[in-house]
Amino acid sequence: MPPDSDISSLKKAVEKQNVLLEENNQMLHKLRRYQTTTFWLTMIWYALLVGLPFAVYYYIIGPYVEALGFSNGEFSASIKEIPGYSQFENFFGLGGE
Repeated sequence: MPPDSDISSLKKAVEKQNVLLEENNQMLHKLRRYQTTTFWLTMIWYALLVGLPFAVYYYIIGPYVEALGFSNGEFSASIKEIPGYSQFENFFGLGGE
């Protein structure tokens, strides 16, 4: 085999290797971008799941509860007037007995 054919076959192999490396690099960048986007969307989703109920109560339900005149002490006192609540407290060990 002449040495020119060895060099040309090595050049072709190196060029093919470079093309494959570029494709691989592009795919890895896409995966990284997808992973980062997914992470932040997941964080936003969990923040909404945790924060949304508090915001709904504070801005929507809370003013109506206060307008009706309920305070925390009145609400817990009125809950205790429900028939069967003392059995519920005793069953779950919440009662003061």
